[in-house]
Amino acid sequence: MSTSGTTISSRAPEPVGPYPHARRVGDLLFLSGIGPRERGTTRIPGVEFDTGGNIVSYDIEAQCHSVFRNVRYILEDAGENRGCHRVSDEHEEGLPSVQQDLRRVFQEQSTDSHDG
Repeated sequence: MSTSGTTISSRAPEPVGPYPHARRVGDLLFLSGIGPRERGTTRIPGVEFDTGGNIVSYDIEAQCHSVFRNVRYILEDAGENRGCHRVSDEHEEGLPSVQQDLRRVFQEQSTDSHDG
């Protein structure tokens, strides 16, 4: 648990640069750059490639589930209660084709966060 400063989760994927997973400033905890990757690998859930490295299938719902799992890991490792958070995503408006999937997954995760 971090009471001030930064948090690096041992369960979320490694940061893609010299950045912490979270930074606490007073009573606020800021997360940034949390993606769908899995710890210890460059694998992205929901994305399949052909032998040439080209994307052949893309499952945004699987990616959303993975992102929310990574956010949960970081919040827990920073000592936060999952039921008490606010999400800001400035990119959602630019992706109208995935808004419905993202909102459905967010609703599922929000419901799960109040279960215990």
